[in-house]
Amino acid sequence: MEFKDRLKTAMELRQISGKKLSQKTGISRSSICLYLSGERTPKTKVFVQLANALNVSPYYLLGMADNMSIEPITVNNMSIIQALGGELNKEQTMRNALMDDIKAILSRQDLETLRTMYNIIKTLAK
Repeated sequence: MEFKDRLKTAMELRQISGKKLSQKTGISRSSICLYLSGERTPKTKVFVQLANALNVSPYYLLGMADNMSIEPITVNNMSIIQALGGELNKEQTMRNALMDDIKAILSRQDLETLRTMYNIIKTLAK
């Protein structure tokens, strides 16, 4: 299921219209419509606002969990996020080798999902 479908499902289950979601988050109604149509993907800050307003896990909206419940970050997920951020090992050669391995395993969409997840966690940690 794509982000747009997960957003729509969460809105329906929480009985929140686009207009009400716009009011709760301060995100324009037109932007929400673009997210729902799949024409635009939110930036990290907006992504966190949507998850918070809908009281769902960012993992659910990212497509990394089927459960909407807000769950703690697992050690496994944190390791992946740290690897993407280059924090697992500060040496340039190790970062490059790690990223090459990740790119060989994951699709472009998976990489974007992990980057978004990493940015969300950085935002939440502030």
